[in-house]
Amino acid sequence: MKRTFLLITFLAALSLFSCEQKREHPKAETSISGYFDNIPGTEITLVKQGPEGIFPIDTTWIEEDGYFEFTPEFGDMAVYRVMIDFKQYLTVAVEKGNHVVLEADGLDIYDNYYVGGSEESSLIKVVVDETMAFGKLMDSITVEINHQKPAKDSKGLYNSFAAQKELYAKFNEFSVSFINQYPGSIAAYFVVSGLQPDENPQEFIKVGEALNKSYPNFDYLATLNEHVQFLQKAQLETEAPDLNYENPKGKMIALSSLRGKYVLVDFWASWCKPCRMENPNVLKVYNKYKDKGFEIYGYSMDEKKENWLKAIEEDQINWVHTSDLKGWEAQGALDYGVQAIPATFLIDPKGNIVSRDLKGEKLEQKLEEIFGN
Repeated sequence: MKRTFLLITFLAALSLFSCEQKREHPKAETSISGYFDNIPGTEITLVKQGPEGIFPIDTTWIEEDGYFEFTPEFGDMAVYRVMIDFKQYLTVAVEKGNHVVLEADGLDIYDNYYVGGSEESSLIKVVVDETMAFGKLMDSITVEINHQKPAKDSKGLYNSFAAQKELYAKFNEFSVSFINQYPGSIAAYFVVSGLQPDENPQEFIKVGEALNKSYPNFDYLATLNEHVQFLQKAQLETEAPDLNYENPKGKMIALSSLRGKYVLVDFWASWCKPCRMENPNVLKVYNKYKDKGFEIYGYSMDEKKENWLKAIEEDQINWVHTSDLKGWEAQGALDYGVQAIPATFLIDPKGNIVSRDLKGEKLEQKLEEIFGN
């Protein structure tokens, strides 16, 4: 990755030199300019991108030599798209004082395009390049799968799905690495937006905290801060928020009443297919460790009691069950910052959160680590 980044930097420097031989940047205080080859006379539009959508700012036409420029009023750091006929576009991040330069083949603008004059825009390009490469590889695997399904090629399908899984893991690894290296960048916001909050809570928190320092007026911060406020609840090594809700018979059961045991707080619902698919795995470890000091405190996100009770009976899950039957408005879920289910939190005998989002093999491994075989 390091060598690749150095190579990109070197090529970018060469591109900047070639660009400067053509024209100097506009005399305006801030600008976006450059060259889109092979499409003279084509209309291009500068669009501001925000959480509410996209808003056209300015329009121009590409000159005979491919040159274009935009010099509207710019303010705080914001995200813009330079759009060709509202079809293809390049994304840049600009603030007052930047002179962003773009160069690309107008017929295929993503093919080794160049951006300079804004470090934030250069970081966006790194993410775009990685995302495009990921997309191409994923498309090729999808084509293989579409051929393998009619042929009932089970071995081929197994290998293709394994390749998909590995590809997703590598892209996730890139995303986490990028966030760790550039947490306060505009690009980091878009990278973290592609992750799952329940699977990568620390990355959301890291980007949120960093962006609030680097760009406190960034348009997307309000949305990100909402996620972060949820995720900062019920963090590892903190005391678990107490829960005290009715069980199926109407009796109030407090989570704190289970102190002295390891307790898995399990947020689920009868309508949640992944939850129901996970229940047999949870039941397996529950039966294995329930006599060794392990308990489960189930908290249902259902709204209808009959559906909740039916699911308990069908899945034969006989641990502690509670609910306030308020769905996504459930106070317990809000207290724990739950944004997707299934969601689990492992509480130690002292009432502190020691792990979260344990499922399948990970749950079994963790409990084996605690209780042994």
